[in-house]
Formats: sequence, structure tokens, C-alpha cells
Amino acid sequence: MSRGQIAGDIVHLYAGMACAKRKAVQVCAAAQPDPTQGVAMSGESPETPQRPQRGTPTAQGAQIPEQTPQGTRAEEMPTREARMGGEAPGMEIAESVSKLWWVYLAVGVLWTLYGMFVLSLRPAAIVTLAILVGIAFILGGISQFMHASRADNWRWLWIVGGVLGVAAGVATFVWPGMTLFVLSVFVAWYLVLSGIFTLIASLASVRRPLWWAGLILGALEIVLGMWAISSPGREVLLLVNLVGIGMILYGVTEIFAAFTVRKLPELVGQAQASSGRGRIPGQGRSAPV
Repeated sequence: MSRGQIAGDIVHLYAGMACAKRKAVQVCAAAQPDPTQGVAMSGESPETPQRPQRGTPTAQGAQIPEQTPQGTRAEEMPTREARMGGEAPGMEIAESVSKLWWVYLAVGVLWTLYGMFVLSLRPAAIVTLAILVGIAFILGGISQFMHASRADNWRWLWIVGGVLGVAAGVATFVWPGMTLFVLSVFVAWYLVLSGIFTLIASLASVRRPLWWAGLILGALEIVLGMWAISSPGREVLLLVNLVGIGMILYGVTEIFAAFTVRKLPELVGQAQASSGRGRIPGQGRSAPV
């Protein structure tokens, strides 16, 4: 046989194999059932199965929550009454606190009168001041012990502070005059050191607004501290005057706070009205304006 005949026989062989492969694929495809044929015979559309309706129990017994047109749950949407009732506790608290305005007024008047009594420099005033200092030391020591009971680290330091505070309080009751003198000396030196640090801080912040206020305050502290240290006995006078002036200022602040607390319901009502709601008379809760 020639080479041309051999090549022709090979081509015919490959062509026959390809035809046999195509016929086998067609036979297999014809033998497989049509997936849409069963659906067409049953009269149903080939769509996905319908989901259970909202609000109906499922197969496990759990009820599918209903949804609003916006896609949120109906039970999560706050009702108008719930929003209105949420502001009622605020007004009730304001009214209950405003009934105690006279307590702030009485405290403010007492502190003011006591400050004026301390500034009178009577012996009884100095003794009562020593008693207040002793009570303050003891309460401070007790607070240190309470912090020590909750501290995780350095607990011994809190305990030492508590012991020193209680000891200073007891010493104040035993030696009131000596305790006031030592305390006044500490206050005088504290004013000097505080004034120096205030001056340094103000000079370091020259570019900030009102930096000169620190200069004035620091200078006043240094002058008062040096005036008290320069002569024996002035330390106690400075301490008594500072405590008296501080008591008067605190009392005046409490008096102003008393009248503010008295008008607290009115202020709360104005705040609610500015947010778009007003107060319903006689009901103690707010409603849309």
C-alpha cells in the first residue's frame, strides 16, 4: 500500500470514531427525563415554592414575626403613647426634687452665717473651726480605709493614709490650738508653692488667651503666703479668713441653687417644649405641640 492510501484509511477511522461519539451523546440525552416535564404534567409552574405567610406558625412551632411595609418589625416600632410616656419620669423627678428647694436654702443660709461667725475671730469660732477640721480629718481617714478595701495594688498606701487621717483628727480634738497652728503653716507654704507653679504655668502658655490671669493669681498666692510666714500668728489669721470667706461663698452658691431647684419643673418643661413637645396640664407627661 502506498503512503496516500494509509493516510486516507487513518482519516476515515478518526471520522468514524467521532460520529460514533456524537451518536452516543444523543442517545444518553434522549434517555434522561426532562426536569420541567413533571411540573408541566402536574399543572404547576416551575417557580420556587411559596414561603409561609407572616404571622403563621412554622413547622417547628415558631411564629414568623410580622413586618411593616418598610421592612421593620411591628413590635419594634415605638408607639406614640410610649414616646410620650418616656418623658413623664423626667418631669416627675423634677417635681419631686423641686419640693426640696428649701433644704438648699437652709444649708446656704447656715453656711453663710457660720462663715461670718468664723470671720468674727471670736474664741468660740476658732474652737468650732478646730472641731470641723478634726471631723474632716477623721472622715478623710475613713474614706482612705474604704479605698484600701477596694484597691488591687498599693493597698498599704491607702491604709497608711487612713491611719494618718484618723490620728490627725484625734490630735485635733486633743490639741486644737496646736493643730490649727500647724495646719495654718502648711496652708501658708502651700500658697507660696502654688503661686510659683501658677506663675511658671502662665508664662509657659503666653500664646493662650487670658494667660495673664495666671500671673495675677500666682502673684496673689505668693504675697498672701509670704505675708503669713513673715510673722508668727499670721498663719492662723490667714487660715481663719480663708475658711470664713470660703464658707460664705459656698453658702451664697447654695442659696442661688435653691431658687434654681425651685424652678426645675419649669426648666424641664421648657427643654421638652424646645424639643418639639409640651406638657399636658394635670397629667405630668408631654404631648406633641
